[in-house]
Amino acid sequence: MESPPTSPDPSGPPPQVSALHLQELITTIDGIIWEADAVTFRFTFVSPQAERILGFPVQEWTENPSFWAEHIYGEDRAETVRACERATAQGRNHELLYRMVTKAGRVVWLRDMVTVVCEHGRAVTLRGVMTDVTQLIELQKALRGAEERWQFALDSAEHGVWDWNVETGQVFFSRQWKHMLGYADYEVGDRLEEWSRLTHPDDRRVVLERWQVPVQGVDVTHKMEMRMRCRDGSWKWILSQGRVMEWAGPGRPRRIMGTHTDIDARKRAEADVVEGARRLRIALTASRLGVWRKNLRTGDMEWDARMHEIYGVKELPGFRDFVEAVHPADRSWVTDAWERIAKGQIEFSGRFRYRRPDGRLIHIHTQGVAPIDDPDFDGWVTGVDADFTAHYLQQARLRDVNERLDLALSASKFGVWELELETGRLIWGESMYALYGLIPEEFEGSPEVWLGCVHPDDRAMVERRMADLMRGAAIERIEFRIVRRSDGEVRVVEGNGYLKVDSDGRPLRAVGMNRDITAQKEAEQTQRRLEARLQQAQKLETLGTLAGGIAHDFNNLLSGIMGHVELATLVLPPQHEAAEYLEASHRACLAARDLIQRILVFARRGPDSPFHTVDLPSTLRGTVALLGRTLGSNLELVLDLAPGLPTVVGSESQIQRVVMNLSVNAAQAIGDRPGRIRIEARAVDLTADGADGLPNGCEPGPHVRLRIADNGSGMDEATLQRIFDPFFTTKPTGSGTGLGLSIVHGIVSDHRGGLKVSSVPGQGSTFDVYLPTGAVADPIGAEGNPTAGGWILEALKELKVLVVDDEKDVGRFCARALERHGAQVLRFDQSPEASRACVVGGGWRPVVALLDLAMPELSGVELAAQLRAADPGVLLVLMSGDPSRHALGPYLNDPSTRILRKPFTLDQLLGALTVLLAGRRDHEASSAT
Repeated sequence: MESPPTSPDPSGPPPQVSALHLQELITTIDGIIWEADAVTFRFTFVSPQAERILGFPVQEWTENPSFWAEHIYGEDRAETVRACERATAQGRNHELLYRMVTKAGRVVWLRDMVTVVCEHGRAVTLRGVMTDVTQLIELQKALRGAEERWQFALDSAEHGVWDWNVETGQVFFSRQWKHMLGYADYEVGDRLEEWSRLTHPDDRRVVLERWQVPVQGVDVTHKMEMRMRCRDGSWKWILSQGRVMEWAGPGRPRRIMGTHTDIDARKRAEADVVEGARRLRIALTASRLGVWRKNLRTGDMEWDARMHEIYGVKELPGFRDFVEAVHPADRSWVTDAWERIAKGQIEFSGRFRYRRPDGRLIHIHTQGVAPIDDPDFDGWVTGVDADFTAHYLQQARLRDVNERLDLALSASKFGVWELELETGRLIWGESMYALYGLIPEEFEGSPEVWLGCVHPDDRAMVERRMADLMRGAAIERIEFRIVRRSDGEVRVVEGNGYLKVDSDGRPLRAVGMNRDITAQKEAEQTQRRLEARLQQAQKLETLGTLAGGIAHDFNNLLSGIMGHVELATLVLPPQHEAAEYLEASHRACLAARDLIQRILVFARRGPDSPFHTVDLPSTLRGTVALLGRTLGSNLELVLDLAPGLPTVVGSESQIQRVVMNLSVNAAQAIGDRPGRIRIEARAVDLTADGADGLPNGCEPGPHVRLRIADNGSGMDEATLQRIFDPFFTTKPTGSGTGLGLSIVHGIVSDHRGGLKVSSVPGQGSTFDVYLPTGAVADPIGAEGNPTAGGWILEALKELKVLVVDDEKDVGRFCARALERHGAQVLRFDQSPEASRACVVGGGWRPVVALLDLAMPELSGVELAAQLRAADPGVLLVLMSGDPSRHALGPYLNDPSTRILRKPFTLDQLLGALTVLLAGRRDHEASSAT
């Protein structure tokens, strides 16, 4: 943005002035202005506000290619990046709301307004402004919380609601309004007269006068207390509150709404307070309070006769002597109180203990007034003292009774105990006997009997905590095991304990509670196990996604290598020196393809063959026969099949691979010593409320459990936590890839099954594989590889073929291979260009289209749909390094479509074309007849 010129000079201000203004504008905006590459999301410009808001220097934003994704809060990362990618691919401006982690580790909310800059129909640059909206989000959360709390308070309050239509005289009384007075719904009408009829005669006139205020048009809150007649004839105090909610016009209310609240208890309590105050005045008149005075300026003191009687002295003691007789624990309070009075405190009140000359400890309540703010204040502070020793002792006894009562009331849930320190006798509530499996005759109040029930491993700790309790350290919480005397069962107990002391601080007794928390502890252990299994499943899912993505990219690269190696082989003479090298390269490519296929199996990208109904007994017998010829002679292989095993839906070869991988693992765990591998199959019915829950990946219902158990070396807990991790192995270097069990996990997950493993070092391992039962009609595979016949070479001549693949080497291989056989090939690296040539305004109509599924901007599936819309008879070959990543839907069973998994050979490509062209030829022949 440029500043307007200040003179008629048409050249305007120099560029430096607008840049300066722009820079000033950027620095004043309370947000992060940024620019990034639309493909890589790498920042090319970030305003200085970035460091203030998130703490990272601008240089770190621009130098780190993946800075943005790395610093998005973990829970928001995947969805935020996907949303930005989708909008960018569509060239659509968009707004994102997500959290980022600052350099200091704080989580902030950002609103990101993104503008997509496109060139030639493709997004090239992203520009945007990130605004810190953390405070706004927190305020919104606080507001929602306040609204929820208000709604809860309103729902919980026991108020009756009324709604008065002033124009019609009709009043709505809520059910609670009527029930508050004891009436059923039908016993109170909906007219204003009902209100007047139920109001106390002495209150009726006042109520009607107060109602006239809002009726006359004054917008005030209506609030009054009145008595209303209950159904049983009694009168109840009600607080009525209301306000005009709707006006028919100036000074003309239409609706008045309000509430009735039962305040009868409060009014009675207020009456009791008034009566209590009257009685208190009488009591104060009759009481013998000691009155005293002390002069702040001179230090002089004056006592009346009652003060001398209370403190048991004849002569007035000096202030220092008086303080020395105060209980040491209360002495500082007395001196501090007088210091506060000297500094200007007008009133004080408190309690302290005092040792009389006759040795008796008394409890004193004192209060005084120092009218320091009075202009006529002469320095005298006046107060009264009362001896409330008898009252204190009575309150202490009452507290003891209440404590025992509280413990007794909670005995239905907790076991209550009390230890008398003088006698050493332990008193139990009934629940304690049930908890410990004892009867009173066995117990007899003996602490030794109780300690004998404590688990030997926990006894020393319990004795130590009880000793601390006797020294005054409360046991807020203690957890220990007991052995029940009645049945020997070990239970986990939670307890507490407190020491009660007398007025002199001497211990009187210890009290506490016990409760059985065995079920709670078992639930916590189960929860921890389930959380560990969930973390393992999430870790494997993440690794599988990564492996699948890598395998897909490698398949793309490998397709170009394999194709061009085959083409080179075709153009070279058979005896050429390079032919041998090309053949070796081709073998290496095939080996790499097999390795990538194994990675895809681990990544759960679908089976390498279609699912069908599998006869497990037959499959397992064949697998065991094969294992018997390959495993060592030192091993005994046992197959145990339950009769009438149901069928399962899956891949027979994949299930064989699971059994073979687990059996080979078992054989390696046994080593050279004699051992046994047991393979058994049983029908089981899994339920969600089983002891350990459902195995990961399983749904409740009928399953077949395959169990492979060995008596080998076994595994410790640390190894069990990692056995399904890719490339993890306990074998020596060079003896294993670490993919065997990872592939097992992927295959079982693909079959919607589950895995459970148990092992004890030195005692062997057991793997349980759960496969859901069922049966399906065997589908026709989409990836058949028929051999190309000689007629196909003739059919390719002059055949119009469209080849679209953003992996240029793959597209070039396909085009050149078909051109060698005379096909007319139109090749594109970008799908939009192919669409324009063959669909949108283009006149080139291919007979066959070879389309890569994973392409930017326009996917292979979308391009195929466009081609079919333009020509329903077009034949399709869909190519992908990982077809399971795409929603192929109707193309899977389409006779005019073939799916080729990358990397593929020239024979496989020609074979796919053979199937398509043969099908078309047969269709045309049948149509002609």
